[in-house]
Amino acid sequence: MAEATSETPPSQRLAFPFHAPHLAQRLTAASALGTTIATLIDGSLQRRVERLARDERRWFGDGANLAVVVVENRTRAVRAYVGGADFFGAAGEIDLAQSRRSPGSTLKPFVYAMGFDDGIIHPATLIEDAPMRFGDYAPRDFERSFQGTVTVREALQLSLNVPAVAVLERVGAVRLVASLRGAGAGLRFPRLAGAPSLPVALGGVGISLADLTMLYADIADGGAGKTLRFAASAESGGATRLMSATAARYLRDILTGSPLPPGWSDMAARPRHHAVAFKTGTSYGFRDAWAVGFSPRYTVGVWVGRADGTARPGHFGRNTAAPIMLKLFDLLPAEGDAPAPITAEGENALPPALRYFRREAQAAPQAIAPPQILFPPDGAVIDAGRGAGVALKAEGGNGALTWLIDGAPLAAERYAADTFWQPAGAGFARIAVIDADGRSAAVRVRVKGGP
Repeated sequence: MAEATSETPPSQRLAFPFHAPHLAQRLTAASALGTTIATLIDGSLQRRVERLARDERRWFGDGANLAVVVVENRTRAVRAYVGGADFFGAAGEIDLAQSRRSPGSTLKPFVYAMGFDDGIIHPATLIEDAPMRFGDYAPRDFERSFQGTVTVREALQLSLNVPAVAVLERVGAVRLVASLRGAGAGLRFPRLAGAPSLPVALGGVGISLADLTMLYADIADGGAGKTLRFAASAESGGATRLMSATAARYLRDILTGSPLPPGWSDMAARPRHHAVAFKTGTSYGFRDAWAVGFSPRYTVGVWVGRADGTARPGHFGRNTAAPIMLKLFDLLPAEGDAPAPITAEGENALPPALRYFRREAQAAPQAIAPPQILFPPDGAVIDAGRGAGVALKAEGGNGALTWLIDGAPLAAERYAADTFWQPAGAGFARIAVIDADGRSAAVRVRVKGGP
């Protein structure tokens, strides 16, 4: 009693520590009540990452959020984890680092890795980026143009779509998906999608940021497949090897030359503490912006988007997620010198079979399928209250596609398979698309809200 009364009473209430709430919630839900769990989170780094995430989110101004995963490559220990920047905000308890979203172009490196291991391509192999049709599928580049003949190195650095799909056609979409799943990634396909097909190369599958970061840590670790470790008591699972050490070295060398985001190019000569190889991605309709990068010691994954999956026109991986990813690397301890680059080889130095990539002999051309509207689905209810516009996506059809809203052509980009429509107000609308042969498809939707 005397000892208690001699103590000075507290003069202020201190905030209770509240860090990595999404991870804590996930780990405790999977453990028995009363269990003490020691995570592998670096407390100091976690606080700095959370502070950066909150600061970056303030710039979005449109209800968007972000998720971050930082992994130590050698041990696969998760050193920082942000499932969302505002746990108590709207939809704040959703763990966005575990939400499965379309990864855009971030799976392309794994397509090329299979091509390297199959001996059908080399970084210096020439490949065509030109209009091609794969059955009913005719991919185009993000910039809606084609680069002609490029090297595989350039095709991946510029994230060209047609070369990636052409290589996947050779190695097989089912094999790619099996390889990623064997390495521990949980993939989700749209209901009734059937067997994995070529659009997987461009993001036609769902994957979480945590799993995507794990796959890139496999590249950084020479292609060895290991699962992430969230708790000190967990061992890194021995997953199937994702790729050979040679393929991983090729990818590291290529992705180290990825174009920097706008505003960073003029800083390329600035001394940095990390040599970062990275890839960005954007899902169709600008719903998800991704950037995943790795150095010899760390892998950092960033996702930016809205929890409800609505579009963010003009926001894509390179201009939205990549700057955040590079800032996160600046929070990490400095590393040693970067691995020596691979000596550049021209195509003439390669064996004849590797100098030029050719598609295998194709069957007789099939009849071109009529156009079909992939989004929005018939009967959808669309919230356009934030003025973000509605993404329109179609495939199939011959020649240019024309979009019509209640019979009137869209004024902007109406000859594109992917475009946006800004509703004038609430109500019902009929969306139609017509190809050059006059074949059409249509859906009817209800719009809530308005500009």
